[in-house]
Amino acid sequence: MFRTDGLPEPERFDAWCAMVDRSLVMTRLATDTSRPFHGVAHQVSFGGVRVSVLEYSGIRSRRSSALVRACDPELLQLGVTRSGRQSLAQGRGASSTGGAELLLSDTSQPYDAEVAADGAHARSLFVQVPRTSLTVPRAKVSALIARPLPAAEGLGGLLVQTLARAEADAAGYRPQDTHRLGTVAAQLIDAFLAHHLGLDDPPESRPQALLTAIHAFIERHLADPALAPVPIAAAHHISVRYLHRLFASEGATVGATVRGRRLERCRLDLADPRCLAQPVRAIGARWGYANPTDFSRAFRAAYGMPPGEYRRRQFHLSVP
Repeated sequence: MFRTDGLPEPERFDAWCAMVDRSLVMTRLATDTSRPFHGVAHQVSFGGVRVSVLEYSGIRSRRSSALVRACDPELLQLGVTRSGRQSLAQGRGASSTGGAELLLSDTSQPYDAEVAADGAHARSLFVQVPRTSLTVPRAKVSALIARPLPAAEGLGGLLVQTLARAEADAAGYRPQDTHRLGTVAAQLIDAFLAHHLGLDDPPESRPQALLTAIHAFIERHLADPALAPVPIAAAHHISVRYLHRLFASEGATVGATVRGRRLERCRLDLADPRCLAQPVRAIGARWGYANPTDFSRAFRAAYGMPPGEYRRRQFHLSVP
């Protein structure tokens, strides 16, 4: 849970911007500065799937090409505004919708978005899912970007209701439950997208289904320093050569995928005020980097600075 109400008014919007950068995606925000900013965010992670319920003053968001190059978690985002109106321009699509429709965006492309409040505040629900968790072909998904998709009935209604209920009941889940719910949520999003693409038979071939299972396995075992091609292949009863071939079909490698997901989890923790008391090396160790030097080198290569410097910039700290 994150709230701006307990902060001095001049600091509220900047605090909200920092929260969005670390917990959703790096973007540049703007709002009406003539009135005090209000923001409340409740966020829950189900494995690689993240659900956010937000209440906030009207806001504009721009994710530029430079921000995409600086940091791309390779997520698809679905958002519905329950109070207010949202607009999105990305790629060749541009739409404005009310509370009965979802809008899809892709963190790998620049976009411009806005949410206008009806009354005091806007209220939205967002879900983010790694593209690698879905079986719907990436090339086809682009046809749905910034296109209004029904959120009040059918699969859209089921998706929104399921995510809202999962977020509301999150306190009662065990760690094992959240991973299973993440798999269910990804499958439901997959079915929702396939439906709107007119894919009567969503792709369920063995390689695609196997890749989805492998990505989910990687998310569950990021903390294990021994996570590597050999144990991943063994857990799925395939050869290491076939494992590499599966990832090559996505234009990726096993090592780069594991490294990217670990570093993204580390980046989120380094920018999380709840983790400030934890040493940088402990955060690296939590996500599989047993050697602090290896962690620092990998983080610098990905984000252009050592992890300690990244944390200091997030919180404007002047000491190591």
